[in-house]
Amino acid sequence: MPMAGILFAGQEVSLIVLPLMLFHLIQLAVCAIISRRIASRPIAAEFATSISDR
Repeated sequence: MPMAGILFAGQEVSLIVLPLMLFHLIQLAVCAIISRRIASRPIAAEFATSISDR
């Protein structure tokens, strides 16, 4: 958190950074679930195959 200390001067840095870190963690988890579902679709698999054949 050294960068956060520079950006947000004061002792309340953890109060600012903690919600942002939790939000980002949830964002990564949701995106992983969405990308897994999209990748399992037949159209996505067909598209990936057509790109790799080029």
